[in-house]
Amino acid sequence: MLLLMACTPKDVEPPSNDSTVEADADTDTDADTDADTDADTDADSDADADTDADADADADTDADADTDCADDTGDPEATWVGISAGGTHACGLKSDGRVLCWGEDRHGQTCVPSGEYTQVVAGMDFSCALRTDETILCWGNEAMGLTPSDNNFTYFAGFYMPCGIHPDQSASCWTVYGIEPPLRNDLVRIAPGVDHVCAITTAGSLLCWGDNSFSQTSHPDEGVYTDLCSGAYFSCALRDDNRVLCWGGDYYTDLGYYDLGSNPPRRYLDVSCAWTTRCLLNMDGDVECATQGGEFPLHAGPFVEIDDGGTSYHLVCGLRADGTAECWGDNHWGEADVPEE
Repeated sequence: MLLLMACTPKDVEPPSNDSTVEADADTDTDADTDADTDADTDADSDADADTDADADADADTDADADTDCADDTGDPEATWVGISAGGTHACGLKSDGRVLCWGEDRHGQTCVPSGEYTQVVAGMDFSCALRTDETILCWGNEAMGLTPSDNNFTYFAGFYMPCGIHPDQSASCWTVYGIEPPLRNDLVRIAPGVDHVCAITTAGSLLCWGDNSFSQTSHPDEGVYTDLCSGAYFSCALRDDNRVLCWGGDYYTDLGYYDLGSNPPRRYLDVSCAWTTRCLLNMDGDVECATQGGEFPLHAGPFVEIDDGGTSYHLVCGLRADGTAECWGDNHWGEADVPEE
């Protein structure tokens, strides 16, 4: 709390008559000097103000340049080659290198900066994309601490806490939720959850780190793995024999290690995870999704890929073999309405 205190000046005796003239003269001299000094100071201040104004104008111009949304027009024949469902928005990558985002834009997460991209991930209230120069650009909720400082990547993922793999096959995570990865140079895929991260090594083995309250880092050891995903407190991985294995839990239960299959084991082509949801692309090209609340209806394909980097709570997106994209689920903000060109 700020307190304002009033001060009462002490009584000061007036000067004698003899000193009055000298005081007046000194006052005049001081006044002239002060006036000159004040004038010079004011001039300097005006100059500084002009300089500051110019600097502010430049800063505003730079800010405007950084936040301008890209023109989404491009090759009309371009097809969809990547898709990602975020919290209440989605983003897709076209074959001509454009990224388009749609749905809720409260934090500017659908305002795509100009550039040519090779991958896109839609997060909770933000979006990130990998550019052709192997740098990642993020936009949206700045409170997440968006763009990484060590910015040189070949692949990244993460709906809540983005992590990426560098050209030397080391990894790093960023945003305010970032978890420091182990120091190693043999990682090829990475899948961050909320407070844990899992990855695949060059040998096809699994590696997880972070919190293990729900056994989310207690991964299976057997097999060779080709892809993986992480939800809030669980992860799933696709083996080279097309089996999917999951471990971890949800808000309420430590599920431990479990095999998504039957006897004989079911086979899958792709796997994607979100907060409490996991989706599987079966061998017929159909999408099977389930969450802690139960199973979703089977979504008929054929699809060749589901999501890329993190399925949202109630939205799933997939790519078809003909280069078209489709999203289904919640559509309160238009997040399921894939742009048509």
